[in-house]
Amino acid sequence: MGFSRIALLDLGTNSLRVEIVEPLPGISPSGRFKTLHHERHMPRLGEELYRLGALREEAKRRTCRLFEDLAQTFSTWEVDHILAASTAAMRDAPDGAELLETLSNILGVSIRVLSGDDEARLTALGILANEPNLPDEVALVDVGGGSTELSRATAGRIIASVSLPLGALRLNEQYLGLSEATNLLPDSTAIEALQAHVDGVLKQNAGALQGTPVACLIGSSGTVRTLCRMSFGEKEADGELSAAALATLVSLLSQSNFEETAQIRGMERNRADIILAGSIITQQTLRFFDAPLLRASQYSLRHGLLEEFLGSNKA
Repeated sequence: MGFSRIALLDLGTNSLRVEIVEPLPGISPSGRFKTLHHERHMPRLGEELYRLGALREEAKRRTCRLFEDLAQTFSTWEVDHILAASTAAMRDAPDGAELLETLSNILGVSIRVLSGDDEARLTALGILANEPNLPDEVALVDVGGGSTELSRATAGRIIASVSLPLGALRLNEQYLGLSEATNLLPDSTAIEALQAHVDGVLKQNAGALQGTPVACLIGSSGTVRTLCRMSFGEKEADGELSAAALATLVSLLSQSNFEETAQIRGMERNRADIILAGSIITQQTLRFFDAPLLRASQYSLRHGLLEEFLGSNKA
């Protein structure tokens, strides 16, 4: 079965990522592809979800407006097939079903609400199928807004995966309370409590992923790519950070208010309130695996969706 143009859509708790691709002929089901168009938005669908227990109406309206624009974009690009998935906010929100139906109707396709296990598996699949020069032993992390997905891989194969309730948006709301409106300095006691919470969740739920030392921790999220931009410059989203370099960034963020954080090289203003929580999750994960390096990857969940699709539709 041939598809000339496929749209990949990942609706997360914090961000919405979209990519229109053309699978390359003669390589099936590898997922090698040409990117024609990509977009990234931050509608913050899960804003205050973990504090209030429901989706905010304004967050739902923002998301609907973006989907209306995307429907036009997909038509303009003459997309043949849409692979759309939603993650933590949709699976956690008690009022998500109605919004899911609305968004599906706007696009004219069903949007999958992924389980945490499927999200972790597909994220790992997208990285392992496309990231070049992988060491034999690696750990993978995707720090989202509502959850964090971890996987362990050996020789390019997924050994184990887990999804944890450790999202940057979620934990900022629950522990730090940082925002543009308040512009407060982070509280050191709250930071210590957050670090202890992340450590506890990792030890309780991800022990099966430890074992043979890993060469590096590969991160596929906006958090990891932002941390790399902060170190290497605004245009450099890929690269590697040592544990010491990451610790320096976490220390800097721990002593900066919103405006100071927003002015750091490579920082996006609309991520400045949650980057400290995301960086702490990343740092504690690096320590959990005792990995010497953090490496950023441009591949992620949406590329796992593509891999799965091409594999199920190969000739």
